[in-house]
Amino acid sequence: MNEAAMDDNGKKDATAPLQSALPAEGWHAPAPTQTAPYVPKEPTGPVPEEDEMMEWLKPVQDPELF
Repeated sequence: MNEAAMDDNGKKDATAPLQSALPAEGWHAPAPTQTAPYVPKEPTGPVPEEDEMMEWLKPVQDPELF
């Protein structure tokens, strides 16, 4: 234990920081990885009309109804 962690009587100082909590000397946190930002793709093909989309959604049941 180092001198800073001892009081005048040679007892442990309760206010001293824990030495074991510090990372090992020479240790460095890994560098953050950089990823390309998300870029949404443009839709391809014709855009369906609203009534056509509603027709596709008719068989879908709302789970909150029951």
